Amino acid sequence: MDMLKASIKTYTYNEYFKSVKWITRKGEVSLSITPTNKLYGRTYNNANVLAVHAATAWSLLYKKHKSSSKWKNTASMEAQFNCHVIFAGPNKTPWNIEPHRTETNWAIVVKNFCNP
Repeated sequence: MDMLKASIKTYTYNEYFKSVKWITRKGEVSLSITPTNKLYGRTYNNANVLAVHAATAWSLLYKKHKSSSKWKNTASMEAQFNCHVIFAGPNKTPWNIEPHRTETNWAIVVKNFCNP
């Protein structure tokens, strides 16, 4: 994957995300993400290329927002993020990544529409 990553043009935070903000809905905090088309799975014809972009975007998102007191359960938030990248794309925006959730099992995350 490292060789593949080196051969792919990745993007900046602002090229991956139109907006990212903390919101509260139904009494729960959520990181509400409106992605650009750089994070839509159908933009790429190769799952490995999408994986590189998802990992890069996640890293940028994490670095920018991890210091917030609202950030917790990183592994679960990452699983929710990846699920949204792969399955939601532009069909369901914004993507709401919920730090109160703790599930990291991929099958359970997907079965529950990315927010188990």
